[in-house]
Amino acid sequence: MQKLKCLLLRNLLFILFVVSAKAESGGSYSEVMKIGVVVDLKSAMGAMLNSCVAMAFSEFYSSHSNHRKTLDLRIKDVDSELDELSAVMQLLENEEVHGIIRLLKFTESSIVTALANQSHVPTISFSGRTQSSSNSIQIMPDNWHRSRALAAIFNEFEWQQVVVLHEDNNDGNDFISQLHKAFQDIGIKITYMLSFLPSIDDSTLERELKKLMAIQTRIILVHVGTSLGCRIFPLAKKIGAMRKGYAWVITDMLSNELNSMDSEVIESMEGVIGIKPYVPKSKSLEAFERRWIRHTISTLLDDKTTKLNVYGVLAYDAIWALAMAAEKIEGENSDIKNGAKFWVSNFGPNLLREFSEMKFEGLGGDFEIGNGQLKLVAFEIFNMIGNGEKKIGKWEPSKGITQKLGSVMWPGDSLTKPLDWGLDKLRILIPVREGFPEFVSVPYSSSSQHKPTGLSMDIFYAVLELLPFKVEYEISFYPIKHGNCTRSYDDLLHNISEGKYQVAIGDITIMDDRAPKLEYTHPYMISEIVMVVKNVKSKDMWILFKVFKWELWTMIIVTYFFVGFVVHILQHQSNGLLFWFPIAVLALPESNMVVNRWTAFVLVISFAMGAIIVQCYVGKYSAMVLSDQEQEFSVSKDSMVGYQEGSFVKDFLIKNLNFKESRLRAFSSIEEFHDGMTRGGKKGGIDVIIDESPYAKLMLRKYGSAYKIVGPAYKTGIS
Repeated sequence: MQKLKCLLLRNLLFILFVVSAKAESGGSYSEVMKIGVVVDLKSAMGAMLNSCVAMAFSEFYSSHSNHRKTLDLRIKDVDSELDELSAVMQLLENEEVHGIIRLLKFTESSIVTALANQSHVPTISFSGRTQSSSNSIQIMPDNWHRSRALAAIFNEFEWQQVVVLHEDNNDGNDFISQLHKAFQDIGIKITYMLSFLPSIDDSTLERELKKLMAIQTRIILVHVGTSLGCRIFPLAKKIGAMRKGYAWVITDMLSNELNSMDSEVIESMEGVIGIKPYVPKSKSLEAFERRWIRHTISTLLDDKTTKLNVYGVLAYDAIWALAMAAEKIEGENSDIKNGAKFWVSNFGPNLLREFSEMKFEGLGGDFEIGNGQLKLVAFEIFNMIGNGEKKIGKWEPSKGITQKLGSVMWPGDSLTKPLDWGLDKLRILIPVREGFPEFVSVPYSSSSQHKPTGLSMDIFYAVLELLPFKVEYEISFYPIKHGNCTRSYDDLLHNISEGKYQVAIGDITIMDDRAPKLEYTHPYMISEIVMVVKNVKSKDMWILFKVFKWELWTMIIVTYFFVGFVVHILQHQSNGLLFWFPIAVLALPESNMVVNRWTAFVLVISFAMGAIIVQCYVGKYSAMVLSDQEQEFSVSKDSMVGYQEGSFVKDFLIKNLNFKESRLRAFSSIEEFHDGMTRGGKKGGIDVIIDESPYAKLMLRKYGSAYKIVGPAYKTGIS
């Protein structure tokens, strides 16, 4: 409160000084034009801005002794949007101002805009939101230009993905909207966003920032004010997000106040790049900086006032522009009440017009209004190095980046440009078991320098070779057999879903119940559940004669001889063809052996009977073979079934095929499976193996024709 009183008293003394100087010079008193100034005097930034306004007021009227109008600055201290609404209502209702200067960084509310429009009172705003009112002049760069500059920088560094951190307010939402449009034009994708209230506590902020560590995107854009920015970067450094491989970009919302931040905060921002409005160096600016330092030394109430920055420079220029615009307005004020409460300013529209047409060389460079806002000369692009800033480039609205960006020192003292995505050291978990080294083979000695091998690992190594960047990784082993306990692959995958490890490599089947929990690579092998049995060959050499019963065989032989005898009688021949005549007729048809039509009739009947007998023989023989196979490979609920230790197949056998757990036996290798099959179910072994097809094929490859895959195959992958 004491600070506020002193600041208001100081401004009043400036006004009295100007009026006194005018009276002493013999001139007449000038007409007073009331102007409202809303500023957060409790903040260091507000104190600096108010100081620049007071200096601009004093120095303008000291150098313009013949002025016809004098600005009467009505200062209102606000620190929230609600406070601003109350202050504006007072300014319009009670103090009848002709213009309002908003020295605030938060966005002008729609209600304030509507009230000012209703009273024809122009507002001069220092917020960064895209201007939407014809009655408002925006001094600071808007979000559209800011977004275009950022898009150009990202495009220059060939970044296609970005994470955005912003304040949860109207300005932050408007910034995101404009950023989306600028990024879409050049194909940049915002992969993740975090929004914060300035009041967020450090523990919650740290927890939210840790989410960045789990995101592959390594380019982080920050659009926050000083209160958040001074906490974000020390916490980011604490959690390891300010190291090599990351890139941080800040907007002018934070960079405009870098010179007032603590050294600890600046140190944590090593390697950050940013943008800020370009202010050309000039002798007048250097002289003003010296005067401002003397002024603050003589009037400062504490040592926490923000150092002079671009906000203060442009606030100084805005007061000069407003004072010069007021001088150009002709006539006297004849304002009227608007209804019962607010009034309508006749000076307001003229003040807006004259201010919009103002052109002069200010402390911040060329001061010129266009389309309702101060024309942006350029954005300076800089790199945070040590305790200072190094200029690396410049972006202009009409030309884009006007020079090739200079070398950058990135976080972690790296000179290598970070990629827009990357990975930390991968924590990999692989299963360890005795059997099936064809998929994953792990060196047993913990001190061994040999890498794990096998098909799964070979594919992983091949993928790493194809990547355009190096991926560091650390492999941990997960024994399926752990002491007296047998763990499953589901237990292994649980470590991934909990975040203890990032990747699991091995012969892991993608299943319906596993798919929603984790992400998988494209399957490189099709897996089905199949049955493996012994390939038992028949040793019965008389099987061909078991097709018909002995009675039928006897009847066939007797019939054969009887036909031969009948043909012999009919032919009246005794040439030795009594029994072989039917065959001789087929083999030697050209010899005209059949000379009797009754003989031909008998032969036709006998041949038809023979064909029927052959068909019956073939059909019954096939049925016998198939029946033997079915009996040989059938599996009953009393069969002993072998499955792979730690596999999901055990649950599949119990839940889907209704086997009792007592009929199941676990094995860990091909050799153990073979030993179990050799002994058989009745001698402590197994009768059949039910496992996934890749393992079954490995067994067939090793033991050749001793085993075969039979029966239906059950799908295991996702549907």
